[in-house]
Parts: sequence; structure tokens; C-alpha cells
Amino acid sequence: ASEGLDAAGEHTWSVACEPGRIYLPCNVPHRLAQITFDRIYGTHYADSNAQWLDWVHEHMEHPTEGVLYDMFYPFGPGESVAGSAPPQLNDRISGVYNGWSIWMLAGLDGAWSKELYPAYKQTFVVSGQASPEPDGRTMVLDRTGATGLSGDALNLVATGFGMVVARQFSDD
Repeated sequence: ASEGLDAAGEHTWSVACEPGRIYLPCNVPHRLAQITFDRIYGTHYADSNAQWLDWVHEHMEHPTEGVLYDMFYPFGPGESVAGSAPPQLNDRISGVYNGWSIWMLAGLDGAWSKELYPAYKQTFVVSGQASPEPDGRTMVLDRTGATGLSGDALNLVATGFGMVVARQFSDD
């Protein structure tokens, strides 16, 4: 794809599970799949991965926290058509999305993924008295503000992805 255009001349804003959103946990697996597809069929879809990663570095990494934002709306929130509304960053950060994204980004840019990991750990990993669990177990907090059963579930999912990404970097 030349300059973000597909074969039909349409802009490509990445592949998303939800149209009109750049959402790394769902975009990265599709980017990885392009590599596999290219190897099987001799296509060149993954050629756009470097340009996409440059965009992600510039727009999706929090400038001071060193972790990833959750989502970007290239057409405005809730829109999936270019020109509907101005682009907007959802500047929320979460333990679930960061763990999931850092784990998957390692397949596209292992060095950057490894650079993100310490900030992720500092921002989302707690233990001892900071843990929400009475026994002080190490947890990854989602930090999106959800409470009750939802908050507990998101923290458990965040911890699951945290275990995966910790294992990826041989961090006990």
C-alpha cells in the first residue's frame, strides 16, 4: 500500500475489530497475520507494517508514562467514515490493553516491546499492601476506573496478560 492507500485507492487506517478505531490489541494480530499471509501467498501486505508502527510510536505511546493509550479514532469517536469528525485520541491507559498489546507487539517490533515493558510494570503491577487482594498477591491493575465485579474481572484479565508478557521477557 503506497502512502496509506489500498489497491482501490482507499485510505487504510489499520485493521480493527471495531471499524473506525485504531485499537492495538486487535490491530497487532492482524498485522502479524499479514506476515504469515505474505509468506504463504507471496503477497506484500506486511510491507505497510513499518509505516503503521511509526504511526503507533508517534500517536499511541503516552509521552511521559511510557505506556500505550487504549484507542485512537481516526474519524472521530463512533464514526467509521473519513471526514465525519476530527480524529481523536482516547487518552485512557489500561493494564489489560497494555499487557495484551506489548505481548503481541513483540512479534512486530521486539526491541520497542521490550522498552515498553518496564514502564508497563511500574504503572500497572502492584503487590503487598498496594494489591487489591487481602493476601497481597502480585496483580496487574487495569486502572480504567471500573469497580465491583467489573473491576475485579478486568484486574484478573490484566493479570493474565501480565503473566504472559512477564514470561515473554523472562521476568519472574
